Amino acid sequence: MKRIPHTSILSCLFVLIALLSGCGKNTGPYPVPDSLQTHDALQEAYVQSFLEGRGCEAEGLLEQLVEQAVRRDDFRAAGNAYGLGWKLHQYAGMGAPALRGRAEYMLALAGEETPEKTFTSENTKLSPRDIQFKKALTDKKWKRLEKTLTAEDDSLYVSVYARKASQAALASGARKEAERFVELARKTDARQGWIIFLREDWKIKHQLANSEGEKAKIHARIEHLSNLIHPCR
Repeated sequence: MKRIPHTSILSCLFVLIALLSGCGKNTGPYPVPDSLQTHDALQEAYVQSFLEGRGCEAEGLLEQLVEQAVRRDDFRAAGNAYGLGWKLHQYAGMGAPALRGRAEYMLALAGEETPEKTFTSENTKLSPRDIQFKKALTDKKWKRLEKTLTAEDDSLYVSVYARKASQAALASGARKEAERFVELARKTDARQGWIIFLREDWKIKHQLANSEGEKAKIHARIEHLSNLIHPCR
């Protein structure tokens, strides 16, 4: 299975991931414990487990990320780890107010005066790539967007932004473009085994369906995908 790249996946996720602190080098008579040097692997495993619908496993990995940060006395990194979890839930169309609450709590302990504003859109730092995409989306430059996403190597970026583009195209009446974007997202998610996002892709396809029979088949597919998602109860 293709590994999730370590590059920026979205503006907010890029900021959150970049802020999650790395670990020091293993030098001297008291080397840094191995348990504190698995940050990147844990983060990657968390995102992958979440998108594959393995809720309990993902939750455990997220708590390990937070524990690592707390053991390093880095409460800002702990807050950003919870923030990463919250953002992933938002992209998947799933509410997770508890995760945002934990993120804000940890950031408050880190000295953030207004932690409740940390994850609002006006405080999200956009990368040049995200700025370019959002402008093309606003200007409805569908061909430019499709060319950009098709050439992109970051699977998570392609998945999320192709879905956004599909929804925007559908809202503006550009059905053919909406179909192409959502199919790009679907192929990306199918290749990665990301059933959390596949379910969202098929929900858009359900809106694009032309007949009740086609909608019924799509609904059945969505149900099958939902049955493979195991939330942690």
